[in-house]
Amino acid sequence: MEEEVDFRGLEELRALGMHDLQCILKDLKTESQRYSQTLVHLLVDRDRVMRRREEWMVRMSDVLVRYADRNQLDRNIKFNLTFTDYYNDQEYKKWINSWSVVTQLNKGILRQWRRKVWEGVALYNTRQISWERVMPYLTHDKTNKRDIEWKQGIVKSVEQFGSRDIDLGAIERILIAYSRLFPAVMFCPEFCLIASVAMKLMEDETLALKVVVCILEYKISP
Repeated sequence: MEEEVDFRGLEELRALGMHDLQCILKDLKTESQRYSQTLVHLLVDRDRVMRRREEWMVRMSDVLVRYADRNQLDRNIKFNLTFTDYYNDQEYKKWINSWSVVTQLNKGILRQWRRKVWEGVALYNTRQISWERVMPYLTHDKTNKRDIEWKQGIVKSVEQFGSRDIDLGAIERILIAYSRLFPAVMFCPEFCLIASVAMKLMEDETLALKVVVCILEYKISP
């Protein structure tokens, strides 16, 4: 159904005199120029920030390469704060090597960077999973017998661990989604600890699920 057009504004414009219309046009031009200048300044500032960021990452790569040389580590390095999904295998290896060197430094990976690193690791290692397609199936509310068994195991395991910091609801949703994605996997109490740590680190259930899948299916499984 087509929306009705409100012609009241047009009628009001037709009722105005030539002088009033010229004033309105002048104001519109002035505002347009002001917004255009503001946009140009913002774009220039953004480009300046991006250049500085690129220069800083190049310097960081050089520093890490020198550190790797001194400590006989892999010097195939390209530092970046974030992982991009267009990285191929070689680019990912350079990226993950840079963070491997960072872990050797005194402070290791700073807390504010850990989430980005794990997000990149999980994104790369689970890239064959079409997350947008499978997420509705993994997170629907309809439960079956296997879901109930996993929930009972999760509750029992959390009670045994006795941690008040564990978000039981989040752990249940993450592990039920994992069990639906890998129906051949049997429940293990330690899954709760892995999911809890992933949730605390990522602070997002979808990202935490990807980390859990990455750890259990690609970093631990034989």
